[in-house]
Amino acid sequence: GRDEQIERAMNAIRTGTAVMRSSTVAPSSSSSKAASTWSRRAVVWVTTAVLLVSAALLMQTANPRRQVHAAIDQIKQATASTDDREYRVTLSFRRPDGAKVEVERKIEGTLFVRGGEAFVVRAPALLRSGDVWFGRDRDGAWFKPAVGPVQAGPGAVLMQQRFLRGSEDSAPFLQLTTVINRLSESYDVRLFAPEMPQRGSPSHTPVCQHVLGTLRATASQAPWLPDQVEIHAEPGTGKVIRLLLAWNHETVSLLKQVEFDFVEQSQKPDNWYRPEGRSTSQPD
Repeated sequence: GRDEQIERAMNAIRTGTAVMRSSTVAPSSSSSKAASTWSRRAVVWVTTAVLLVSAALLMQTANPRRQVHAAIDQIKQATASTDDREYRVTLSFRRPDGAKVEVERKIEGTLFVRGGEAFVVRAPALLRSGDVWFGRDRDGAWFKPAVGPVQAGPGAVLMQQRFLRGSEDSAPFLQLTTVINRLSESYDVRLFAPEMPQRGSPSHTPVCQHVLGTLRATASQAPWLPDQVEIHAEPGTGKVIRLLLAWNHETVSLLKQVEFDFVEQSQKPDNWYRPEGRSTSQPD
């Protein structure tokens, strides 16, 4: 379709150029005829300029690389927005070599994220009833166990790592901007035809942009970076509706994949991402 539009634009340019040439050859015997000829030339030149610009824009739009970069930029801007978003998050772990239990271990929880500034996770406790809360903002990491006071600082980082089965970092992949900002520099990215994500309610989930990033094989990559990043984003806004991170190589924490599924966007209190926001008087 774009090729046909470009061809029509070029044909119009050729036709306009021929009209301009015939107008310049025709003799003029009066000032009114000269003014008319000048007007026709001006129209031809303006039309030609508009058609040339339109053709250039069409050719740029048809460039797959430009389309991919435009999609990534839009997703980055939407992810960096300070609007509060809620995701259902599922972490899947590989079973250790020689383990008797064949079923992979999973952690399912709720992620609250505010751009690149802060995130909070609520997940079921591992060894007792109740939920644990942990997060990070610009002042550092914190962890609230199902029973006991909130821990902050280095101790909170260790507790997050233990909860995530020995992750070398305190959940960098739970900050959506951490991975998405690395797409351009660390991944080969392809843009596929729009489609509906596999998970989510069809009545509420739009047909999304589909972006797939594959980690480049270089020795300088951070070990926690996923091998594949698959994104389904809302067209027009770039808001991430579904994000899948997958590790083909074995990580220290035996993490295999992390799935993010958008739930809703709602304004949270200012202390929601801070340890004091987890007081008993604060509703979940």
